[in-house]
Amino acid sequence: MNREFHYWITGLIAKEAGFTEADAKIIAYASEYVDENDVSYTIQNRSGETEPTPNRWTENGGK
Repeated sequence: MNREFHYWITGLIAKEAGFTEADAKIIAYASEYVDENDVSYTIQNRSGETEPTPNRWTENGGK
């Protein structure tokens, strides 16, 4: 996605849904941050096996 959608449109929708300006900005930031985050974590399941979590960099060849 892109910044215009995840930040501005989500913030606008949150504001129109009745959230305060401050809360709408938090919601918009959180929505955009998902796209901008390039950190990958390894998660251990209950049986002790680990699997790296996918992220947009590894799935898209770093693009």
